[in-house]
This record gives sequence, structure tokens and C-alpha cells, in this order.
Amino acid sequence: MRKLKWVSCTCGVLAFGLNATAVLATDLTVSTAAPMVSAPQTTICTISDLPSLANCVNNRSSYQTLQVTANLSCSGQSCCGSGSGGGALINLDGSSGISLSGNGFTLTRHLSASLPAKACPAISAASASQVSISNLNIDDDSTIPACGVSDGCTGSIYLNGANGITISGVAIYNAKASAVYAWSSNNVSIDQSTVSNTGIIGIYVGDGTYSPATASNNISITNSTIAYSQTNGIALQGVYGTTRIENNNIEGNHHHGLWLQPNGLPYDGGQIYIPNASDVAVDNNVIADGYCDNCQNPMVMGLELAGEGTLNSLNIYENYMYNSYGSALFLDSGGQIDSSTLVWSNVVRGFTDFLLNDSGGTTLSSATIGNNSVGDSIPTLNLEGTWAHTIYRLSYSGFHEEADTSTERPGATLEGTFVLANYPMPGANPSPIFRCFVNDSTTNDFPSFDRACEGQGFQNLHSILGYSVAPTQPGAQPFYRCAVIGSSDHFVSWDSHCEGQNVESLLGYAVPG
Repeated sequence: MRKLKWVSCTCGVLAFGLNATAVLATDLTVSTAAPMVSAPQTTICTISDLPSLANCVNNRSSYQTLQVTANLSCSGQSCCGSGSGGGALINLDGSSGISLSGNGFTLTRHLSASLPAKACPAISAASASQVSISNLNIDDDSTIPACGVSDGCTGSIYLNGANGITISGVAIYNAKASAVYAWSSNNVSIDQSTVSNTGIIGIYVGDGTYSPATASNNISITNSTIAYSQTNGIALQGVYGTTRIENNNIEGNHHHGLWLQPNGLPYDGGQIYIPNASDVAVDNNVIADGYCDNCQNPMVMGLELAGEGTLNSLNIYENYMYNSYGSALFLDSGGQIDSSTLVWSNVVRGFTDFLLNDSGGTTLSSATIGNNSVGDSIPTLNLEGTWAHTIYRLSYSGFHEEADTSTERPGATLEGTFVLANYPMPGANPSPIFRCFVNDSTTNDFPSFDRACEGQGFQNLHSILGYSVAPTQPGAQPFYRCAVIGSSDHFVSWDSHCEGQNVESLLGYAVPG
């Protein structure tokens, strides 16, 4: 189950191999044509185009805030700085007490398909401290192929030796390697953000050497969506201190193996990979839809654990894990979990196993395991990892259902098909559309952006129905959440007037099936 580790970084960008060497901050730089100016940080620098971006970055020590006021677009080498091998477009290396505010605008990078141009970060904050990056969309162009594990590509946001970095309300689409790569960095917070369709690993944190002296510490990944990374959605490889993975939607990751076994076939793996860490809490996450399309074994685990030593003080509790061709928790060969580990009050639906290890056993060392709900649900979630994000509007016994399959309810009438995206798309609402039940009634359901099901509680959550497509996608049409007048029955409709019933909200855009 173990796979080749992603650990090292050389020649100005990160490389993937067996040895770990740090990237020097000077390797990731932008043009120095405009000299840095030392002055009290009291003002805002406005970014409206690429020249003003370069000016603000080069003179960043003069400002407290770099503020984006328009969508930005670059292509080829203009998407990188001028450092060795192609540095970051937005170089915040060595900065302290500065904010980059995107104001909801999008930086689109039409990267070159060749190296090193597609290896450069959008943002680098090496050796930086107390830096805030907020409300920015980064789209690295889905038409450009992802990097290979040996190509030397870094993260769209790159941190090395950084401390006190806050990433909030940031959406990163189509990253070529990782969306966020944090190496030997401390006190990093990623909150209310989106990581979608990443080329290798969604969020990588660690140091690759596993030494507490150089490891990353105190990491927080919360209230975010991490979907459709080719391999792990989150990987913690050499992380200590207090780390939280909490209240996230983690879906469809490790769908395509990249690290190869000796026989040349790709390894399977986990949506969350924690080979070496301590004091990690994984709680209140939705972990869904796991199937590897090219692995020798298509298994995808909810959490893949402890392949490189002993995990200490790992707490896995109150997560909702469903629909995966694999086990919810998997202990890698040679891994150990100490007695302080707690696996408690998790709900597992539609997995082939709950606990598994490389020897075929069903125990996780000396962990405390209890109060977990393991089984299936009605309607069934035992789909063996495959999924298609489509809402099938069914009518049965006077109620509508927002079903995952057209045959979910025998005898029901199919009234419409709404094809959604498999993962968050640029230009669309990135929030998952959830399927919820009313009072645990499987014949009374409704779509919602709230995974707590609008007061019904987490226990009434069934699945992620999908994500809105972009309004510009061919065939896309707006669709709505509706309610039958005088009833608790909800339904979805293409009609903005809800076919004469109550209009509740615009859900987004879909394509008729």
C-alpha cells in the first residue's frame, strides 16, 4: 500500500524523490528591476493588471496590503517570476505582516505545457511570517497537462520555512502538482478554501525528513473542500504540534495513481495520507467517493495511516465516510499507532471494509475504537466507489426525490435529469450540493448547501449530489430548489417559477441529461 514519497526540492522548484533538500528562498524570486523600498507599512497597493502586480510585489515592503481589483490573466513565462528555473509570479518571500486580498477576483494562469514554466508557483511565501492570503481564485488552466512526480513542480501556493500563514477563502483550480505545499512551516491555517482537480497532491504538509527540529508544526485545515486530486487530497508527512483536519468535504481524491510499484503498476492510496505525524485531530469531515481508475487495486481508503513509523495522539472522530472501494481506515505495512489514538463516533456507509491493514487484519494496533456506526443506508450508498454527479428527479407516492441513481426507487417516475460537475469548477459556485433527509425519512429529501441539513443534523446527510457547472459550459442552464405549497416536499426544477410552487433558491447550473 505504500507509495514513493513526495519529499525533496532542488533547483528552485520541488522535485519528487528519496532525498530531502530545502529550496533556498532566493531560488523563488521575481524580477528585481524595481528595487525593494524600505518604508513604514501604512498603505494599500492596488493590483489591476500584470504591470501593477509586478510593481506591488517588488515594492511590497512599503505596504500592509496588496489588493486585487480586477481579474488577472497571464500566459507562458509571464505567469512566472525570473528566478532560477522560473520563480513565483507573486513573490512574498521574507515578507512579514502583509496581506494579499483578492476581493473575489481570479488569477488565471495559462501555463506553458513544458517545463520549467509550468513548475512555478503562483504565490511563494518562503521564510515569510504573519502573511494573510484571502479571497482569491487561482485557475491554472485545465487544458495544460499536470506535472509528473519527477518533473520538479511545486505548489500553486508554496511555503518553505514560513510561520503564521493564513489562507482564507482561496480557491485553487487545476494546480499542476499541489495546490498548497508547505515545507518545514509552522502555524499555517487553511480555512473556507477550495482545492479542486489537482495534478498530484491537494495539500501537502511536512518536511520529508521526519525530524521534529525541521518538521512542520501546528497546521489547521478547516471548513474547506478538497476534491479530485489525482493522488492524496491531504498528506501530512512529518508534521508535529497540534494539527486539525476539521469540517472539510474531501471527495474523489486518489482517483488516478502516480507512484509505481516494482511491477510498474500504480499504488492505490488514501484520500487523507498520514504516514508520519503526531497530535493530529481528524474530525467532522465528509470523506466520500473513492475509486482509483488505473491502480492495480482500485481501492481508495478514507485515511491511509502510519507507513513510516508510529503515529502518536491521532484522533479520528465524528467523520462521515461513504462510498469507497476500499477501507475507511488503512494501516500501512510497518506502521504503528500508539495507545493514545482514538477512533470514535464515525459513520461509515458503503465502504468495502471499516478497518484493514496490509497483512489483511482488521485491527489498528492499540487504538481505542468505539461507538462507530458501520453499514449501509437506505437509499443504498454501496456503490463500490464509482459515482456520477447527477440528480435524478423522481416522483413516488406524492413526494419528489433528488436521487443519486435513476433506479433508486422501484416504481418511481423519472421527471428530469440534472447533470452536475464532479468537482468545483472555475466560474461556478464551489460549494457542494448535499442531499439531506427530513427527520431521517428516505422518501422526504431536499438539496442543500448546508451539510448540517438546515437543522436536521449531520445524521440526516446522505451524500454530495455534485457541484454547479460554470454558466458558460455548453448546455448549462440554471436550476432551482423548490417546495410544494403546503407540504414539506422539495424538488429541483429548471423553471425559475418552480412550476407554480414556492421558489426557494437558485442551486446553480446543470446540463440536462
